[in-house]
Amino acid sequence: MCGVVGIALRSLWHWRRLARLVGHAAIPLPQWEEKLAQMSRRFGLRRPVRLLASAKVATPMLIGWIKPVILLPLSMLSGFSAHQIELIIAHELGHVRRWIIWPTWCKW
Repeated sequence: MCGVVGIALRSLWHWRRLARLVGHAAIPLPQWEEKLAQMSRRFGLRRPVRLLASAKVATPMLIGWIKPVILLPLSMLSGFSAHQIELIIAHELGHVRRWIIWPTWCKW
């Protein structure tokens, strides 16, 4: 029983940390909204995907599967070309399309 409680508390802690990251440390990217909408349609996604940037992450990541958010490192926006960023967004949209969330669960 202690193990179940421990895992539940750990999961809650991770969820709260990610929610805080998305809610407080993230910056919306309005200049990419139209491109993201176009790419989402091309992938056949019906649910909205948000695109945010943060200085607190080191690699691009997908957070959530009910309300997915693609979180990009802020440094990436100045160091990569627009085409490279599109490829990264397409990669993350592929995860949303295929509902690939298990790698995130394995990291916890």
